[in-house]
Amino acid sequence: MILIYTGFDCTPCVDKGFHVLKTIQLQHEDQKVYIVATGANIGRDQARNEYFDFVYNDTQELIRTELKFLLTPVILVLDNDNRIIHLNFPKTNSNEMEMVEQIHQAISK
Repeated sequence: MILIYTGFDCTPCVDKGFHVLKTIQLQHEDQKVYIVATGANIGRDQARNEYFDFVYNDTQELIRTELKFLLTPVILVLDNDNRIIHLNFPKTNSNEMEMVEQIHQAISK
């Protein structure tokens, strides 16, 4: 799974993405999780969300360019062949547990 966000995304939306990934990590310890940011204050975001694993800084927006500037923040769920099998767009009013359940379903397929 990959959370991609930029410094221009709404803060509550980014925080929702962090929380969803942290929940998935707790429930599926074997699930690899990556966070990639562009133009963001990564240290501030990590501290605010109590997330202390590495956050990648995509300064050249290589990933977003490859994805045709897909809206962010976005959580991508990949299969073993690195194909996107599910995506979620965290929003302020998103139901966090519903998002987690959708990701669980995608992972278990």
